[in-house]
Amino acid sequence: MRDEEDLIAAYKARDENLAIQLDSFVQKLQRAHSQEKRNLHETITLLRQQLDETAKNQKELEQAAIVAKNLEIKNLRETVVEVRAALESVEFEKKEAIQKIRIQTRDEIEHLKNSVKTLRAELERTTDRTDNFRN
Repeated sequence: MRDEEDLIAAYKARDENLAIQLDSFVQKLQRAHSQEKRNLHETITLLRQQLDETAKNQKELEQAAIVAKNLEIKNLRETVVEVRAALESVEFEKKEAIQKIRIQTRDEIEHLKNSVKTLRAELERTTDRTDNFRN
């Protein structure tokens, strides 16, 4: 690179017009390079900001999804508790109804037994009276 710089310096020394043109060209290249460098830095900064914003939005979406799922789980648990309570209530009512039917049936059987006893006793009395009349 040093040889190239020496060669450029030698040409500049020989021709002042060439020196001015080379200096002007180098300045244009430096300005273009500086502008491209600034543009790249701005692009990098914007991309970082977008990446940060996207990461923030992603976190917010994840949090919202977690909150929604937690709420859904809570609602499902509450529904399960309500359904269990309803099932227990229905089961209790069924057992109570069965118990009432058993009591009613037992009472009816006792009543029928008593009726049968009474009718037998009455039949025996009637039979005894009839036998007494015949004798």
